Amino acid sequence: MTADRDPPERPKPPDLESLRQELPSLASIADPTERLLEVAALIGESLADLGVPGDDVSFESPGEALEPGDEGEWAELGSGRRVKVLSIEDMLLWRLREWVHWHHASGFHQAAHLLLSDEVDTERLDRRAREEGLTRALRELRGLAADVEAGRIVEEWEITELGKEIERQSYSPSNDE
Repeated sequence: MTADRDPPERPKPPDLESLRQELPSLASIADPTERLLEVAALIGESLADLGVPGDDVSFESPGEALEPGDEGEWAELGSGRRVKVLSIEDMLLWRLREWVHWHHASGFHQAAHLLLSDEVDTERLDRRAREEGLTRALRELRGLAADVEAGRIVEEWEITELGKEIERQSYSPSNDE
C-alpha cells in the first residue's frame, strides 16, 4: 500500500489582467533603455511565477547564453523591479568587438561611454581584455577617449579605420597582445 501524497505544488500563473494594465504604462516610458529593461523585468517576474528562473532567460545578449567569462549582474530599476544584465565590463568588451571586428563606429562610441562609468572594475576589464585578445583595442579606446576629453574631434572614418587596423594586426604573428 502506498502513502497518499499531495500533488506537487504548481507554480502560480501570472495575473494576465495585471499584465494587460501594466504593459501600456511601461510602453510609455520615454527612455528606450529604461523601457526595455522594465518590460524585461516584468517578463522575468511573470516567468518566475511560472517556475522559470528569470536569470535563465536572456533578452539581449550576443548569444543564447553568457559566453565563458561573461558575468551578469542585477540592476535595480526605477519601478523597484530588478533585472539581470550583462556586466558593464563585458558590455564594453562586446562593444569593442563590434568596433574592431564588424567595423561599427557605434560600438566604439558605446564602449567609450561605458568606459566613463564609475561602475567599471578596471582590473577585471583589463584582465578580460587580455583573455579576449582585446588589449590593443582597449588601449586605443582609452587613448581616443582621452583625446576627445581634451577637445579633439575624432572623425567617424578615423574610428572605423583604426578598428580595421587593430583587426588586421590581431591576425599578424607579431601582434603585441
